[in-house]
Amino acid sequence: MKKESMSALEYIHFDSIGDLLKCRVESKKSNIWLEDEHKINIVDGWHIFVIHNIQTIEEEFLLIKYKEITNNVFPFLYVAIQPTTEDNINYLETKMAALGYLKAQPIDSWDQEDELYN
Repeated sequence: MKKESMSALEYIHFDSIGDLLKCRVESKKSNIWLEDEHKINIVDGWHIFVIHNIQTIEEEFLLIKYKEITNNVFPFLYVAIQPTTEDNINYLETKMAALGYLKAQPIDSWDQEDELYN
Protein backbone atom coordinates (compact mmCIF):
# COMPACT_ATOMS: atom_id res chain seq x y z
CA MET A 1 0.00 0.00 0.00
CA LYS A 2 1.31 3.44 -0.98
CA LYS A 3 1.95 5.81 1.90
CA GLU A 4 0.14 9.15 1.74
CA SER A 5 2.47 12.13 1.31
CA MET A 6 2.23 14.83 3.98
CA SER A 7 4.21 17.94 4.65
CA ALA A 8 6.49 17.90 7.65
CA LEU A 9 5.43 19.81 10.74
CA GLU A 10 8.01 22.52 11.45
CA TYR A 11 8.72 24.13 14.83
CA ILE A 12 11.02 26.52 16.63
CA HIS A 13 11.71 26.11 20.34
CA PHE A 14 10.81 29.49 21.81
CA ASP A 15 12.52 29.49 25.22
CA SER A 16 15.93 28.60 23.82
CA ILE A 17 16.14 31.36 21.19
CA GLY A 18 19.48 33.13 21.59
CA ASP A 19 20.86 30.55 24.06
CA LEU A 20 23.14 27.93 22.50
CA LEU A 21 23.38 25.79 25.63
CA LYS A 22 19.60 25.70 26.02
CA CYS A 23 19.25 24.84 22.30
CA ARG A 24 21.56 21.86 22.76
CA VAL A 25 19.78 20.65 25.91
CA GLU A 26 16.35 20.94 24.30
CA SER A 27 17.66 19.23 21.16
CA LYS A 28 18.73 16.19 23.17
CA LYS A 29 15.44 16.06 25.11
CA SER A 30 13.40 16.40 21.93
CA ASN A 31 15.40 13.73 20.13
CA ILE A 32 14.78 11.23 22.95
CA TRP A 33 11.06 11.99 22.91
CA LEU A 34 10.88 11.70 19.11
CA GLU A 35 12.71 8.35 19.20
CA ASP A 36 10.02 7.08 21.57
CA GLU A 37 7.26 8.40 19.30
CA HIS A 38 8.93 6.68 16.35
CA LYS A 39 8.97 3.35 18.19
CA ILE A 40 5.18 3.48 18.64
CA ASN A 41 4.57 4.55 15.01
CA ILE A 42 3.47 8.15 15.69
CA VAL A 43 6.46 9.73 13.90
CA ASP A 44 7.94 8.48 10.64
CA GLY A 45 11.04 10.69 10.85
CA TRP A 46 12.43 14.00 12.10
CA HIS A 47 15.27 16.48 11.80
CA ILE A 48 16.60 18.67 14.58
CA PHE A 49 18.97 21.54 13.85
CA VAL A 50 20.50 24.28 15.91
CA ILE A 51 20.34 27.22 13.54
CA HIS A 52 23.39 29.38 14.19
CA ASN A 53 22.95 31.98 11.44
CA ILE A 54 21.48 32.69 8.03
CA GLN A 55 24.11 30.46 6.43
CA THR A 56 22.72 27.46 8.38
CA ILE A 57 19.25 28.28 7.07
CA GLU A 58 20.61 28.30 3.50
CA GLU A 59 22.59 25.07 3.99
CA GLU A 60 19.58 23.20 5.36
CA PHE A 61 17.17 24.68 2.76
CA LEU A 62 14.75 25.87 5.43
CA LEU A 63 11.92 27.83 3.87
CA ILE A 64 10.17 29.07 6.99
CA LYS A 65 9.18 32.46 8.33
CA TYR A 66 11.61 32.23 11.25
CA LYS A 67 11.88 35.99 11.84
CA GLU A 68 8.26 36.13 13.04
CA ILE A 69 9.20 33.90 15.98
CA THR A 70 12.88 34.68 16.59
CA ASN A 71 13.04 38.43 15.80
CA ASN A 72 16.13 37.44 13.79
CA VAL A 73 17.95 36.30 16.96
CA PHE A 74 20.33 33.34 16.65
CA PRO A 75 20.88 30.57 17.57
CA PHE A 76 17.52 28.84 17.65
CA LEU A 77 16.36 25.24 17.67
CA TYR A 78 14.42 24.02 14.62
CA VAL A 79 12.58 20.70 14.45
CA ALA A 80 10.81 19.13 11.47
CA ILE A 81 8.61 16.11 12.15
CA GLN A 82 7.07 13.72 9.65
CA PRO A 83 3.96 12.15 11.18
CA THR A 84 3.06 8.62 10.14
CA THR A 85 -0.57 9.57 9.48
CA GLU A 86 -2.73 12.68 9.42
CA ASP A 87 -4.47 11.31 12.52
CA ASN A 88 -1.28 12.00 14.51
CA ILE A 89 -0.98 15.68 13.60
CA ASN A 90 -3.20 17.08 16.39
CA TYR A 91 -1.42 14.98 19.00
CA LEU A 92 2.01 16.12 17.78
CA GLU A 93 0.98 19.77 17.60
CA THR A 94 -0.38 19.65 21.15
CA LYS A 95 2.70 17.88 22.48
CA MET A 96 5.13 20.24 20.74
CA ALA A 97 3.30 23.26 22.17
CA ALA A 98 3.53 21.70 25.65
CA LEU A 99 7.29 21.26 25.10
CA GLY A 100 7.70 24.97 24.31
CA TYR A 101 7.69 24.88 20.52
CA LEU A 102 5.93 27.32 18.22
CA LYS A 103 4.82 26.22 14.79
CA ALA A 104 6.98 27.72 12.05
CA GLN A 105 5.05 28.83 9.00
CA PRO A 106 6.48 28.06 5.57
CA ILE A 107 7.06 30.89 3.16
CA ASP A 108 4.03 31.15 0.90
CA SER A 109 5.90 30.80 -2.38
CA TRP A 110 9.34 30.81 -3.94
CA ASP A 111 8.67 34.49 -4.73
CA GLN A 112 9.00 35.22 -1.00
CA GLU A 113 12.34 33.46 -0.62
CA ASP A 114 14.08 36.85 -0.44
CA GLU A 115 12.23 37.43 2.87
CA LEU A 116 14.51 34.82 4.42
CA TYR A 117 17.68 36.77 3.82
CA ASN A 118 16.61 40.43 4.13
